[in-house]
Amino acid sequence: MRTIAHISDLHFGRIDPPVAQGLIEDLQRHSPTVLVASGDFTQRARVGQYREAGQYLTRLPTPRIVIPGNHDVPLWNVVRRFFFPFTRYRKFISDNFFPEFEDDRLLVLGVNTARSFTRTSGWLEADQVAYLKERTGRAPAGVMKVLVTHHPFIAPPRKPDADV
Repeated sequence: MRTIAHISDLHFGRIDPPVAQGLIEDLQRHSPTVLVASGDFTQRARVGQYREAGQYLTRLPTPRIVIPGNHDVPLWNVVRRFFFPFTRYRKFISDNFFPEFEDDRLLVLGVNTARSFTRTSGWLEADQVAYLKERTGRAPAGVMKVLVTHHPFIAPPRKPDADV
């Protein structure tokens, strides 16, 4: 049996230390086969937030897959947002935007869906889809394939306006 632990939206800069410590202890107690952390490590992609997030990640179980989220792209620094959106992510978290875990029964692929041109949504680019198709095609038959992104592939349904 394989166990995937999935965490997301830690938002360093707005972290609750007792909760963060409890998560570390819980993950260590359960010893997952692989830990997946799917983005939003920071609240506003600031250096101090990235530094804290990077230090925190070193305390979590390995192996692990990490990918950025929309909060990991600078919001207010327009130059950094559009020209260097992942510089701090690469320095403090990971420079691998196609992380993977594989054993004889499981393939977990992570891919970045965060983009500079949107604050909340994300998507896959054609080259990412081509890579994922090629990579999953190389996996042996019978291997469970899991794709991890920060953003959902299908937007949640909109709530109809309530009659008041």
